[in-house]
This record gives sequence, structure tokens and C-alpha cells, in this order.
Amino acid sequence: MHYAYILYSPSADKYYVGQTPELETRLLFHNELSGNSFTSRYRPWVLERQSP
Repeated sequence: MHYAYILYSPSADKYYVGQTPELETRLLFHNELSGNSFTSRYRPWVLERQSP
């Protein structure tokens, strides 16, 4: 199953929309593992919404 999700960065007041088959792993990637991506600049991210 794939999930659509919306992340929110309270520190930057920004949103990010994505999709993934593994939501927990993807959230970890955005907050800790991503290198020089858009989401790495606006950490921490919190899960705002998800839908299967």
C-alpha cells in the first residue's frame, strides 16, 4: 500500500507533500538521513496528514 502524506516544518512554516510505501522510514529519512535535499533545510518535520 502507498501513502500520500503532508509534512509540516514549524520552524520554517513550510509544507511538503510526498508519497511512499513505508511512511515511518520516509519520515525518518526527511528528519535525519536526507543529505542536501529540500527537506533537510527545514528540519524538523512533523506528519501533518496521511492517507492510504
